[in-house]
Amino acid sequence: MKSRIFSILVPGICSVIFSFMPSPVNARDAQQFASGPDLIPRPLSSVQGTGTFRLDSEVIVYPDENHVNPAARYLAQSLKREAGIGLRTGILPEAMSAAGEMPGNAIILKISGIGSPESYGLEISERNVLITGADNRGLANGIATFRQLVLLADDQSASRDSKDRDSRDRAKADTGDTVLLPCCTISDAPEYGWRGVMLDVARHFFSVQEVKELLDLMALYKLNKFHWHLTDDQGWRIEIRKYPLLTEKGAWRHFDKNDRQCMALAEKEQIRDFEIPQDRLRIEAGDTLYGGYYTQEEIRDIVRYAAERGIDIIPEIDVPGHSLAAISNYPWLACDEDLSWGKLFSCPMCPGKDEVLEFCRNVYSEIFELFPYEYVHVGGDEVDMSNWTSCSDCQKRISDEGLDSPAALQSWFIGEMEDFFTANGRKLIGWDEIIGGGLSGTSTVMWWQGWTPGPVVEAAAAGTEIIACPNAVFYLSYPEDSKSLGNIYDYDRTMAELFGGGMDSVKGFQANVWSEQVPSRGRMLYKFFPGLLAVSELCWSSPEVRSMTDFEARLQEHYGILDSLGVGYRMPDIGGFCDINAFVDTAFLEVTDIGTGVRVFYTTDGSIPDMTSEEYTAPVAVTSDTDFTLRLFGRDGRQGEIYRTQFVRQDWAEAVPEDSAGGFLADGLNAVRYDYPGESCREIESAPYRGTYRVADISIPEGVGGNIGLVLSGYVNVPEDGIYTFRLLSDDGSLLYLDGDLAIDNDGGHTPIEITAQKALRKGLHEITVKYFDHNGGLLGMSVYSPDGAELPSEGLYYSVADPESLPRPSASQLAWHDAEMGVIFHYDLHVFDGEKYSQGSNRINPVEDYNIFFPEHLDTDQWIRSAKAAGAKFALLTATHETGFGLWQSDVNPYCMKALKWKNGKGDIVRDFVRSCRKYGLKPGLYVGIRWNSLLGIHNFKAEGDGEFAAGRQQWYRRYCERMVTELCTKYGDLFMIWFDGGADDPDGLGPDVEPIVAEYQPECLFYHNVNRADVRWGGSETGTVGYPCWSSFPYPFSHNKSNESADAHNELLAHGDPDGKYWVPAMADTPLRGWNGRHEWFWEPGDEGSVYPLDELMDIYERSAGRNATLIVGLTPDADGLLPQTDAERLEEWGREIERRYGSPLAGTCGKGRETVLSLSSGSHGKVSRNGSGSPAAVNCCILSEDVGGGERVRSWHIEARTGEECRTICRGTSIGHKRIVRFDPVPADELILMIDNCVAEPLISGFSAHYIN
Repeated sequence: MKSRIFSILVPGICSVIFSFMPSPVNARDAQQFASGPDLIPRPLSSVQGTGTFRLDSEVIVYPDENHVNPAARYLAQSLKREAGIGLRTGILPEAMSAAGEMPGNAIILKISGIGSPESYGLEISERNVLITGADNRGLANGIATFRQLVLLADDQSASRDSKDRDSRDRAKADTGDTVLLPCCTISDAPEYGWRGVMLDVARHFFSVQEVKELLDLMALYKLNKFHWHLTDDQGWRIEIRKYPLLTEKGAWRHFDKNDRQCMALAEKEQIRDFEIPQDRLRIEAGDTLYGGYYTQEEIRDIVRYAAERGIDIIPEIDVPGHSLAAISNYPWLACDEDLSWGKLFSCPMCPGKDEVLEFCRNVYSEIFELFPYEYVHVGGDEVDMSNWTSCSDCQKRISDEGLDSPAALQSWFIGEMEDFFTANGRKLIGWDEIIGGGLSGTSTVMWWQGWTPGPVVEAAAAGTEIIACPNAVFYLSYPEDSKSLGNIYDYDRTMAELFGGGMDSVKGFQANVWSEQVPSRGRMLYKFFPGLLAVSELCWSSPEVRSMTDFEARLQEHYGILDSLGVGYRMPDIGGFCDINAFVDTAFLEVTDIGTGVRVFYTTDGSIPDMTSEEYTAPVAVTSDTDFTLRLFGRDGRQGEIYRTQFVRQDWAEAVPEDSAGGFLADGLNAVRYDYPGESCREIESAPYRGTYRVADISIPEGVGGNIGLVLSGYVNVPEDGIYTFRLLSDDGSLLYLDGDLAIDNDGGHTPIEITAQKALRKGLHEITVKYFDHNGGLLGMSVYSPDGAELPSEGLYYSVADPESLPRPSASQLAWHDAEMGVIFHYDLHVFDGEKYSQGSNRINPVEDYNIFFPEHLDTDQWIRSAKAAGAKFALLTATHETGFGLWQSDVNPYCMKALKWKNGKGDIVRDFVRSCRKYGLKPGLYVGIRWNSLLGIHNFKAEGDGEFAAGRQQWYRRYCERMVTELCTKYGDLFMIWFDGGADDPDGLGPDVEPIVAEYQPECLFYHNVNRADVRWGGSETGTVGYPCWSSFPYPFSHNKSNESADAHNELLAHGDPDGKYWVPAMADTPLRGWNGRHEWFWEPGDEGSVYPLDELMDIYERSAGRNATLIVGLTPDADGLLPQTDAERLEEWGREIERRYGSPLAGTCGKGRETVLSLSSGSHGKVSRNGSGSPAAVNCCILSEDVGGGERVRSWHIEARTGEECRTICRGTSIGHKRIVRFDPVPADELILMIDNCVAEPLISGFSAHYIN
């Protein structure tokens, strides 16, 4: 995809090699291009020569082979049309070719076959021009550069200061259709292979000539993929001979709402380009019909035309949705011939009918004959599946194919189309909705739903090819503003942050124009330009040579080119004012950023300005409420954009006193969600309530979709008196209220629109409410600017009255889990005695024939528990069963247990002894139950070995067996602190036993870990004994299994960090074996493995990165074959416990508090052990321990600690989560006092502990 060396080897004529290392371009480098050609896109390498080449009608074009003749024809046609220069084509004399000579006064076109795809070289000397492509497309790209050079030189031959068409024509008359081209050498190759443009011809039709004009402009800017949206609900635009009604009837319609909107805009805004072209109308039976279509011959002509210019055409025939133009004329395509609309979209085709599949295959067969490019677009988006739920044909298909939902039926249908495409040598492209049911390796996804990148990011990471055109950036039919070009130009950087390594799967980018309000050639070109130029450079130019500043400078020259080609582009935005401007005394309308040659006229009576209106030449003073309407006009009088701005005199809005806000003000805003299907923000609160969220700023809460109705409320905190600017962006509607007054009305269904308004505000808190709705995706955001124009950061900007009762909170058992901070788990099983190295995946499925190898002669559970307590453990777990399925208790259910042993004459019960020892030494007992495996019974991962009825019957028997075994353990040994089902108890609706109700009945206070529906704690994502930071106890689900579509990596991230906005309390567990050092990971004892016991410093690091990060640490211990914890292990545990006490047991000082600030004085420590460097010196501190009272929920979202020494105060550390415990280390600092500052919280902080330490 990316090439940095381009070679040109021209057989028989010349050999030229360009080798270069491109250097980065930034704003400072813009000046260096002033002397070079102002090409768009910026080439990889451009070297200026001396002299000029004279281009006139005497120049001859020499193609090197017959297959290059189309390129020669394309070049000649372009120069004739664009520069008025007629060129002849000739055949290179054989003698000259054989001698390797270059003819003079010539343009030589060559294909070298060397270099990366689509690359080219261009060399202009005083004698001739050589254009060489690595392939035909590369040659077309070289011709595109040559066309630009001619247009730039032709435009500049008139005057750099006078770009009007008359002066250019006078200059041409003086020079006699001659252009002087500066000598240069250019070597170039594209960054991306997909540089796309989509035109919707279904909503409004465009003629063959208009399509060819767009193709010429695409080729001029090296855009190489034309996505042709040929069918939709509003019209079928391509002849299909097997189904003639598709164009006889389906290509024509009565005026629809889009047509009426266009005609209304043409009249209201006095914009001629909104008028419906008369040649699209016909009278039939007295009715006026709108439409048009392309015959198959016209399609072939356009395909040939595009190919000469190096452009592939991708037709889109949209199925199964957006197909009303077909269904209306062939009603049997729909379910029960139902042609009605759903809530949002039209009725789709019926995938339950075989004849529908046949129709699609027949249509695509004709498409394949017309379009040679391998890719064909199937659509697949915005399908209303409600009909499929009640359709007998669809339900039969779902049953026959083993599907489980209408969504799965959609995926099946796309799969059928994909199989048909593949069988015909084609590749399927679909909008990103096709990801839903999984993709094969041949599908390509066109990403348009910019608000939901997650599934596309995962598909890209899995290797699915992606074409990026997220709607908010690349839908050029959307309203534009001054930021639009920049958003496009730098989008690869934005996308790289989302996609990471998945960027390797990105084929390129594409700009789309949907034609609902684009009825004419003029409006179509107005929407495409200049946005397509930014797309061109994004797709073609290497990031190393791209600079937005430089691009904007070059763009000025290309406005002249577009003028000369008759392209009515969108003029650069003017600025200097908001939609609503506030002032207290006097204001000025001051228009900025007026483009070269652009004039601004305005009115104040609401009428549309023309060139007889008042012209803006200097700032206009405003002393009373005034509405301005401004309009741009180009050099030739061409109409530009209309701007409306209001100036409103306001009194200062007084701030709300904090003590009257109604409660503790937490960071962020309250967001109430409603299931709202309407079209006005003012009716949202009449819809059904769907939940309350907390958001940091004006945004859609994560995970909210469908029919969205939101009401966000709270306070905005402004730092000083002044006029503040609010920019509210939404898709669809939104309203902003400030201090109860409507400040911005952005209501109604629409594409992304940003409205700006100002408000005169006193310093302090002001009530803010934002209402918002959307039905399919959506976009919501707001930025606030201070009086000096600086954007205010969202942190510290928004507050709302806290509702601590809405926070998830721990149960009593979960609070005990937090308080424990550390526990142990004893692994004891036949593995300890078998003389083999333990390995998951082998031991667990091979039954040990002689289980009487289990014979721990000196077993002492008291010794185990004393050692655990010495380390500081507050609870202990025992593997009642593990991978072999062998039970360590007297079981009446499991024959593979203590009863079967010679040891203690079959009377031993290690579970009983273990529980008694725990209670004796004050540890809470718990059990690990490995029911997922049983070697004796042939069970692996809950699955019984064997086939047919035997396996099925054995599976049911094993489920009952496990449930009875768990009942035994829950009823024989008293209250248990925790039961850990390793690997989960799986899915009780699948293979796993239903053990959770048993635990809930017999051990209601016991922590349950875990099955697919419940987890009272969660694994931290690794067996290193550590968790990530931050580590929140809240979680999105009441279980920890991955039941969503997120990747394994993403789910492990969630396990490690939790979710601050989660609705459930599922605290983290960190686990690791004590024998996990030196590359080992020993859960079960092996002789001679004492060297794998963690060193003390490693254990301390583990403790700080688990218990010190709000997790509870579980350390794996393993008694030996004698039944004792090895001496090495016991000594290390005791040493560890002493070191924890030494470091943290006697703080320099400690305190607690509530609210945003907690002060810890070190002048006299609470333990009387303040460290001082000398008399009167501040204490030295290098560690703090923070704790929240998590019984009230996790309230802190971010914090920092300041150290104060005398008059000096500095920040020494900061973080996000605190939770039950946060240990933070830092370089030693002297301090008289420490201040814990809560920067962000969702309710009043409850700081149960804040202590200072000096750790030597």
